[in-house]
Amino acid sequence: MFEKKEKTYIGDTIYVTKHEEQPVEILLDIIVRNAERFSKQRDEMPTNVKMTYGQYLKILDYNHTLIEKKENGGYYIFGMMISL
Repeated sequence: MFEKKEKTYIGDTIYVTKHEEQPVEILLDIIVRNAERFSKQRDEMPTNVKMTYGQYLKILDYNHTLIEKKENGGYYIFGMMISL
């Protein structure tokens, strides 16, 4: 009756901008689950995660060690570069 369509990822960016109101634990869970699905589908990790500045601040307030700054000046979470 209903066909289950599998989400296909285009590009190498995960977008979580539409989940602005979610608590930080759910936001982190969304990021991890999307990264897992992406890596299963394409056999590689995504390189970017697109989030809002508010989400970035929520994660920093929750646990500042989750976000790391690299020498190239970029900020990373779970090995993916953060784009605001």
